[in-house]
Amino acid sequence: MGDQKFNSKKFKELILYLATKHEEERYWGATKLNKCLFYSDFMAYAKYGQSITGAAYIALERGPAPKALVPVQKELLDSREIAVQERPMQRRILALREPDLSEFTAQEIALVDYVIDRTRTADADTLSDESHGFLGWKAARAEANAIGKQVVIPYNTVFVSNEKPDEFEEAHGHEQARRYGWPT
Repeated sequence: MGDQKFNSKKFKELILYLATKHEEERYWGATKLNKCLFYSDFMAYAKYGQSITGAAYIALERGPAPKALVPVQKELLDSREIAVQERPMQRRILALREPDLSEFTAQEIALVDYVIDRTRTADADTLSDESHGFLGWKAARAEANAIGKQVVIPYNTVFVSNEKPDEFEEAHGHEQARRYGWPT
C-alpha cells in the first residue's frame, strides 16, 4: 500500500457509471456522488490496498469530497458527456453516454455496486452525517479548521478506529509491543 497516481480516465468513467446507475433515483445529486466516490475509493483501499481512482479527497464541512471533482466535472460538461440538472436543493449529474468500464476490474465494479446498493435510499443529509463518523474526515476537518485551508484525507486513515480491540487484536498489539521494545 502506498501512494497511487490519480487516474483521471477511471475517475470520469466512475462518475458516468454512478450517474447511469442512479438516473431514476430520487436522492441522486452532487452530495451522493461525492459520497459514492469516497466510499468506493476508501473501501477499495481498505479491501485491496489500492483505491479505484487514486483521487485525493478533501475534508469539506459536509463530508469528504474528491479534490478533482469540479475540474473533471467541467471537462465532462464541456465534452457533453454529462449534463447537470438543477432542482430545488439538488444538483443532479446525468450521464449522456454509457461508461467505458474496460479499465475496471470485476472486483472494483462489484464494490461500487455494493456502495450503490448500500446508499440507494439515503438522502444527502443522511450520507453527510454518516461520513462525519469517519475518523479520517474528523482529523482532516479539525486540521482544516485550525489552519484555514483544505486538507486531504489520507487513505490509510480507513484503518483507524475508536472501537475497543477484541482479544485477538489486543494480544497481537501486546506481542508487537514486546517485539519492538515498546511499553505495554
